[in-house]
Amino acid sequence: MREKVLVFGSNFALATRIADLVRREFEVVLFEFSPSIDSDPMNVATAFTGKLLSNAIAYHGARYVVFTSESLLYINSPTVLSGLLDEFRSFKQLYDCYLAYVEIDQPIVVGKGRYIQALHNDSVYGDRITLLRQTMACVADSILEVQSVYTPEDDHWGMNFLRLIFDSKGSEPVEVRESVGDWEALAADDVARALIAQLGQTGTKRLSNGPYPGGLQAFCSAAILEHESWLKPHSSSHPNHCVQEFSKESLEIKPLHALTRQSHCSVNYLYRKAPEANFGSRKVSEFRYELGYALAKSIPHEVANNVDMIVPVPETGKIYAMGLADCLNIPYVEAIFKSDRKRSFDIESFDLRKDFLYSRLNIVPDLLSGKSVMVVDEAIFTGATLMVVSRLLRDAEVHCVYFAIPSPEARYSCKFNMQPKRDLLSEYVRKEDLWTYFNVEAVFFQNDEAFIQSVEQEGPQCVACFIQKGNND
Repeated sequence: MREKVLVFGSNFALATRIADLVRREFEVVLFEFSPSIDSDPMNVATAFTGKLLSNAIAYHGARYVVFTSESLLYINSPTVLSGLLDEFRSFKQLYDCYLAYVEIDQPIVVGKGRYIQALHNDSVYGDRITLLRQTMACVADSILEVQSVYTPEDDHWGMNFLRLIFDSKGSEPVEVRESVGDWEALAADDVARALIAQLGQTGTKRLSNGPYPGGLQAFCSAAILEHESWLKPHSSSHPNHCVQEFSKESLEIKPLHALTRQSHCSVNYLYRKAPEANFGSRKVSEFRYELGYALAKSIPHEVANNVDMIVPVPETGKIYAMGLADCLNIPYVEAIFKSDRKRSFDIESFDLRKDFLYSRLNIVPDLLSGKSVMVVDEAIFTGATLMVVSRLLRDAEVHCVYFAIPSPEARYSCKFNMQPKRDLLSEYVRKEDLWTYFNVEAVFFQNDEAFIQSVEQEGPQCVACFIQKGNND
């Protein structure tokens, strides 16, 4: 059994990315923290006084707790901060669990006036950091310190500063306010790797890759130049929104190459994002429904006429299956269910992932026995999920089983760290042999062109794990 890591504030940008990478080796418990401006400070503080965090640790049996200082940006009440600090002191006294703390000296924020700034000597944030540092010095097992962090993730309250400059138009200039003194930043992936390596150890570690020449403004310019380079196959130009321009040769940062692709990762919308999240002008749910609807063109008429029901793999296959069922006019039936909502995509080990799925996937045999069933899941990477599904359906004496996938065959490993390092099924099983591998009648994939047309309706997206294109190198 994998050890559990509770990530506090998992709705914040850095913590979100940390949770994604930690999940590859540990079981992750997400603990969202919501001290929004509309919250009653007394209610939030009372929640901490009531040992909300301690109860979560006890309930889930978490061995490790991860906390990042970015939540301090959204705490607007001394009462809430006091309650939070008391809670950290309390659970360390009650439970034998390990606390890892990540402190960001100068978080990069987006101001309401369309400006970007790395907070330096900000009196409010600085005072909070001082109080938190005093507490963590007493209770944290390990502390990682970093000046600034950049990440492809948006949090639930504010826009990612890179998203702002990537998505802005030439008529909407973005002001980049200079940081004071030498400025440096690390990619969230580097912070997450350091944190994972530090788990179980004690002490304080300063993460640094040296000052960045030209400061935050130069960094933003470099990010835009990298983004422009990636966009070239799709557009002749993309306006530079920073006041000062720098040569690409002097500004090239290897992590930015990956960050641009991470920020436009199609798998985020295919799998990770919540259905109610925005995907350009559409909701993610609309995008998934449209992909499912388009998938019908890949299903031969003689097969469609033989199918009794469209069955999604929970939870990821549901909306795709709805679109497919509507287009083919075949009943949509939720005959496969999970015992909980925990997800397995980011588990690195194939065997661990398969065991995880076996322990959580279940079917309703009375609905399925003797029927012809078309099962829908968002993609096939390792094939672990659908192998478990196939065996469950065959054990239930389902008459015919077809797999329908709303994305193309996953042909290539991700080079940009958006997926765990693992063997893809396509590396050792040919597409035309998948039906025998899974012991099903047939496996159908989305057409490459239909997939690109849908996913790039909101602008260029990285599809490198499915289709090799010039803009994905």
